[in-house]
Amino acid sequence: MHSNNVVNNAIPEVICKNHPSVVKMSVLPHIMDLSVPKRILACIIAALKANGSVGVFSEIPASDKKLFDFYSKLGFLHIQVSNELPNDCSIFMGRVI
Repeated sequence: MHSNNVVNNAIPEVICKNHPSVVKMSVLPHIMDLSVPKRILACIIAALKANGSVGVFSEIPASDKKLFDFYSKLGFLHIQVSNELPNDCSIFMGRVI
């Protein structure tokens, strides 16, 4: 569910340096109560912190406002990256832990 060593060339180096762990979480569109996914993500972040991670990020589709709001409510911020990436369809969200 997470990785402490991101080895993807599509991820800007500044993100990997400040947010070395990556988390990918999807919530089905018909799920209205987001309390369980929020708790799961909170547990994952706590486990990452307990194991020495200093930050976590996620790459999400730019068009997915529900997922953007989900991560925002858990303290994730939109990480602005320069035009290093050819794909404008996704954005990065991260938080320090």
